[in-house]
Amino acid sequence: MTTFLIRRLLQAIVVIFGVSVIVFLALFATGNPARLMLPPEATQQEVDELTHQLGFDRPIYLQYASFISNAVRGDFGNSLWYHEPAGALVLERLPATVELAFSGLLLAVVCAVPLGVLAAVRRGRWVDTVTQFLVTIGQSVPIFWLGLVLILVFSVNLHLLPTSGRGTWQQLVLPAVTLAAYSIARLTRLTRSGMLEVLGQDYIRTARAKGLPERAVIYRHGLRNALIPLITYLGLEFGGLLGGAVVTEVIFSWPGVGRLAVDAIFNRDFPLVQAVVFLVAITFVVINLIVDLLYPIIDPRIRFGVIKS
Repeated sequence: MTTFLIRRLLQAIVVIFGVSVIVFLALFATGNPARLMLPPEATQQEVDELTHQLGFDRPIYLQYASFISNAVRGDFGNSLWYHEPAGALVLERLPATVELAFSGLLLAVVCAVPLGVLAAVRRGRWVDTVTQFLVTIGQSVPIFWLGLVLILVFSVNLHLLPTSGRGTWQQLVLPAVTLAAYSIARLTRLTRSGMLEVLGQDYIRTARAKGLPERAVIYRHGLRNALIPLITYLGLEFGGLLGGAVVTEVIFSWPGVGRLAVDAIFNRDFPLVQAVVFLVAITFVVINLIVDLLYPIIDPRIRFGVIKS
């Protein structure tokens, strides 16, 4: 177990380092943020003075070395736009994004797992056909379009739910449904395919031959053995939802990290963008490490020494 944890931690460090390098170089290539921070009538001398003051005229490798050494200590510098510590701004918005991502993932699991199991058990029947049709639609509909339609129907026409903000469960419903739609479609398809593979195994036929109730065969023997790929997917999906909730947060004015990142990118707020990416990457890596540790709990046959990284 110790070897497994050390190996995973080393991989996590490499991933975070790679992400930081890519983001730093991409932001560096967008141009000088000092130009945006000054009014349009600012002279070139004023731009050069602010550039020197912010340290953007130093060689890129020195800027990156300074960034990574400070980031290890949790210091991402001050936001160029908000004039506050960038790390504190991200941590202030992170709970809202986690709440939205967790709600979307929970909704996806509650809807998709039973639907996928039902489609697998009723393979080739009308339930399976309707399920696959809905899954195809769910994977085809753009998130921004779905969010706007939900606002038009449930907020503008029916006046049932608010269109923006955070604080009550009513304000969470529409963003969570929008964010969960694509995940429901993918998780339903994955559950169905996993169950179809498991239900064809010999131990399932043996369980039925012993006279076990069909419900016990499906859920105790079938679903449990199909959970390993589902657990892997859920870990990746939760991390993806954390980083991919940008469109949903913008549509519903959700005060999360995604919306903060969009504003920071438009303003070329280098420290803030770097803090967002760095902290989200760490969160994603930690989630995947937890998922790996769950494998032997779900299936005792798995041992840390044989888990493929």
